[in-house]
Amino acid sequence: MDKAYVGVVISDIHFGVLKPMELYNQLKESFLDYIDNLVILDFIIITGDLFDSKISLNSDHAKVAIQFMKRIIEIAKKKNTKIRIIKGTESHDNKQLDVLDIFYKNEDVDFKIINTVSDEYLFENMRILYVPEEYIENKDDYYKDYFSQTYDMIFGHGLVNEVVFVASKQESELTMSKAPIFKTEDLLNICKGPIFFGHIHTPQVIKERFFYVGSFSRWCFGEEEDKGFYLVSYVPEKGKFKAEFIKNKLAKTYNTVRIDETSALFKENVDKIIDNMITFINTFNADYLRFVVSIPEDYENPLLLSNMLNEIFSKFSNVKLVINNTNKLKQKKNVEEKINLLLEKYGFIFDKNIPHEEKISRFLKIKYNKNIPVNKLRDYLYQQIVG
Repeated sequence: MDKAYVGVVISDIHFGVLKPMELYNQLKESFLDYIDNLVILDFIIITGDLFDSKISLNSDHAKVAIQFMKRIIEIAKKKNTKIRIIKGTESHDNKQLDVLDIFYKNEDVDFKIINTVSDEYLFENMRILYVPEEYIENKDDYYKDYFSQTYDMIFGHGLVNEVVFVASKQESELTMSKAPIFKTEDLLNICKGPIFFGHIHTPQVIKERFFYVGSFSRWCFGEEEDKGFYLVSYVPEKGKFKAEFIKNKLAKTYNTVRIDETSALFKENVDKIIDNMITFINTFNADYLRFVVSIPEDYENPLLLSNMLNEIFSKFSNVKLVINNTNKLKQKKNVEEKINLLLEKYGFIFDKNIPHEEKISRFLKIKYNKNIPVNKLRDYLYQQIVG
């Protein structure tokens, strides 16, 4: 019978962003207890961003991170599980994975930190490619030796072309401008089985075999999708796999309510608007709520409404208020349009490659319809300077 390997893939834990024990309790109940109860567990992969930022070793964030790793090691030792941690975004992991070097020396557990692109036979008949987030000058040249071979599975952190727009809209994650962007097809063509990446915080499935794991927990608006990790099984001889998303049921809920300019709510007085919003807060089932309020252009007193909303809702620690004053937005848009027209007309003035006398000549032609040759302007300016 063909051997099936079973593992879990977790990503973007971001120690340091949530309250330490809140995050640890989520990890314990939704992840650690889950993998501890698995009959078979051949590998654990963390696909980047174990940390959120630099944290002090004596901080509670560091203590729970070490506690988490200690528990993973205990489970791995008991189940003969291999552990691989892939370096994520530079601004998050911040070379802090090196602190975990101590686990390399644990002879009872096969543990590795992956800082640069590399491959290995994780098992005798299962070849893996690791693609941590690295910042290089020539992507094609750097990866060519690895991308010309074939693998059973790929684990990495970073971007593929399909999610560039998603990355730009993430409120909970920054994308480094120097990070490479891969073509999904290039990765799928060299991989027989599934591919799992970190960095995008909302789970994504691309072309049935490419998976963004998503962040384990939630700490930001705009990510209503489930949070958690993947349980995966893979049969190397057949290239067949099964991937099951395991939900983190303890992740805090963040929801957004939009009140646009056509809402009947704006027909009420200010006190009634606020009362209705407070009633909604008290009945809505969410840990954190964001109101996006777009005040109509013809609203009688938008400033009063804005000030009162800000004053009232500043007292709600779990409510975020975003006010869009349609009239102000329209004014801003008009100003931007005027600026763009001016730049389109006179943008040459800011071009450092155009000589000053040519700029003056062109300006006089556009502004006053006067044709003064560049050579005459040059002679005039020179005479004024030396005279």
